[in-house]
Amino acid sequence: MNTILLTSLTGCWDYVSLKDITIVAGLGIDWIEEKDEFILTAEIVSMPMDKNETMKTRMVEAKGDTFLNTFQTMIAKVSGEVYLNQCQIIIIGEEAAKHRLQHIIETVLRTQRFEEIVEILVAKELKASDVFQVKSLDGIILSLGIKELFESSSQPLSSLRIINFQTSNMLKTNTKSPVLRTISVVKQGKEKLAQASGVAFFKEGKLAGYLDAEETNYFLLAANLTSQGTLKNTVKLNAAKYATARVAKNKASTRVKIKDDGIDAVIKIHTTVTANELKDVNYNLDTIHDINKLETDFKQDLINGILHVVNKVKNEHGSDILGFGKLIENQDPRKWKSVKEDWEDVLKDIDVTVDARVTLHDTFWLHYKK
Repeated sequence: MNTILLTSLTGCWDYVSLKDITIVAGLGIDWIEEKDEFILTAEIVSMPMDKNETMKTRMVEAKGDTFLNTFQTMIAKVSGEVYLNQCQIIIIGEEAAKHRLQHIIETVLRTQRFEEIVEILVAKELKASDVFQVKSLDGIILSLGIKELFESSSQPLSSLRIINFQTSNMLKTNTKSPVLRTISVVKQGKEKLAQASGVAFFKEGKLAGYLDAEETNYFLLAANLTSQGTLKNTVKLNAAKYATARVAKNKASTRVKIKDDGIDAVIKIHTTVTANELKDVNYNLDTIHDINKLETDFKQDLINGILHVVNKVKNEHGSDILGFGKLIENQDPRKWKSVKEDWEDVLKDIDVTVDARVTLHDTFWLHYKK
């Protein structure tokens, strides 16, 4: 950790003593609607002066009427030269994500002090400050532990970081809605721990809803954002009987077909999987018939999962996370111009189908019964 934090501090033309350095490892941003007030929570790291000292952290809180004023108040509360370029995470509380996300992102961009390494997370059904009260995951610096938790996740979403002007602009339009990873807090015995819990999606720059970890798996596959994940076949079975497979390869694309009587969308996806587990099910994988049958069952699981996510997001929340609007705009600008004012209603009427293919390879089965 010392190496990570000290890398950006090398060089001597503008020398600053270690005792005068304050590093912000993580930042939490909350907005309290009743008070129209921002609250920032920062994890501050103090550098050790010699090899016998250990790195120390503390939490600093600041309040203010605007995000920028609150940010400046926080900086004023800590001593020494403040370094933000080693900030590992920015956690945005649920209320802030619902009502102030666009303002927060644009302000963060204007500071020009955060690096691209920073992960932007939404606190699911929580305040950001709640997350900074959990037990440190690496024993020392909570923010670094949370960053490593997400980097080691089975659903890595590094392509979804949003500290860039492109995503800031996406928040202002309805042609494609960005998503952000979510963090939640779970109780384990007497301790509270941070947990990766899927993604948040947005509509017109505000938090619209969440996808849980399983739903996120299908979204990532459909959006061609991952070659990892899991398929679980319970189509003709039940919760006690299932087959699972790990995704080894995935390729997906989406196209729209504009017709006189409406708009169709087709998600074409080819997923290669490695079988993991059979529980109380009968597939004889020595026969081509049963291998084909299992591939067909996994394909149906994939289709059902993707359609569930797409219909939930577009029909229940009016959000367009697969970018149907952008595809229409690129394909037929005139058509987009005619529908964009009523886009939420048009989006709900889009008929989505999934053209899926699942290929099973490298079969290694675990058979067991309870």
